[in-house]
Amino acid sequence: MTKSLVVLVAAGALTLGAVGAGAVHAAGPLEHMRAGFLARHIMDDLNLTPDQKSQIKTILVNERPTIQQLRQQIEADNEQLHSKVTFDESFVRGVAQQESNTLADAIVEREKIRSEIFAVLTPDQQQKVEQLGTEVRAVVDDRIAHLGDALQ
Repeated sequence: MTKSLVVLVAAGALTLGAVGAGAVHAAGPLEHMRAGFLARHIMDDLNLTPDQKSQIKTILVNERPTIQQLRQQIEADNEQLHSKVTFDESFVRGVAQQESNTLADAIVEREKIRSEIFAVLTPDQQQKVEQLGTEVRAVVDDRIAHLGDALQ
């Protein structure tokens, strides 16, 4: 699968994530490996036909420039935020508003892609995606519930 598919699947383009705009955040090598594993696992579970894989790839390739632009905007917002050495509430609020707008754009893009991909899937595959999404949310909820527990 393409790098975009890996990032989108891990972030919720197939409705698996409840992680907001994670689809546009840059990930490190470990996250890419995990996302790649997740994407392959999902694709295997859905038993996509070659035609479906081709259609999904086309959707993702066509949306790649928008996703890249959104990721770059979030990175630029973060760099701007971290450029100040001292705390300036009005500056932080201004950057936060920029990030909020970018996040809204990312959510719209994610849902657009999700809708296009769902149109390619059969009803059984759509149900399986929903089931996988429930399972992923349960794992995320568990990890959040135990966040920081390993620190002594």
